[in-house]
Amino acid sequence: MPESGEAKSIAWHEDVKIFSVWDDESEGDAFVGYLYLDMHPRPGKYPHAANFNLQPGFIHSNGTRRYPATALVCNFSKPTATKPSLLKHDEVVTLFHELGHGIHDLAGRTKYARFHGTSVVRDFVEAPSQMLENWCWTPSQLKSLSSHYETGEKIPDALIEKQISVKHVNDALFNLRQLHFGIYDMTVHTPASHEEVEKMEFSKLYNDLREEISGLKGVQGGDGVWGKGQSTFGHLIGELFHHPSTSLFLHCFLFFLLFDCTDQDC
Repeated sequence: MPESGEAKSIAWHEDVKIFSVWDDESEGDAFVGYLYLDMHPRPGKYPHAANFNLQPGFIHSNGTRRYPATALVCNFSKPTATKPSLLKHDEVVTLFHELGHGIHDLAGRTKYARFHGTSVVRDFVEAPSQMLENWCWTPSQLKSLSSHYETGEKIPDALIEKQISVKHVNDALFNLRQLHFGIYDMTVHTPASHEEVEKMEFSKLYNDLREEISGLKGVQGGDGVWGKGQSTFGHLIGELFHHPSTSLFLHCFLFFLLFDCTDQDC
């Protein structure tokens, strides 16, 4: 904690809330770390949703522990004087997804900072988040999470059933989109030679693969060179290396393809 003893003095904005996280009594009541919540948009802020490790946990040479600090950064509607921040279902899924990363970050008990939190085998990075997302599709949880903000009336069972029934709508298009990202990623990172890289037309490759894989055509007469879609692929361009979702998705896709696995029998 800061010398002032007040959490707000170490927050980067007045909207940020800081929580001290502790184990429950059955786990020994031990301190776990700090969770920062930066939930609402403002000018100049990171525009998407993500979890950021602020400080990894590890064991000092004297045997004491340095505790982790992690931040959930989202952009949900800000509450007003007359109405709270009301989240849509997909925003709740986003919150649980990022919280999965946050819990992963806080729950780490590693000796070295290098292996703390999400610094694990790359295919496992998204697993805790995807597991937490499942709560957002469980009827009992949706019932307990949702109510009318004025009357307190619980969400009707029929509405919950309808929400769950559309979970897999457009899944095929989503999966084709992910395959497009993954195959483009691997193609640009596995050229046969330096000369092949120099001759590579990145926009044309991106658009041609998009049409071939997802069946979505681009600008008529564009000859594949229209736009710079690959430049908006933040995990590829912004982070320089391929996103763990790429390899995780391809592994999962091949599993379902090979074993013809469905929700009912997996």
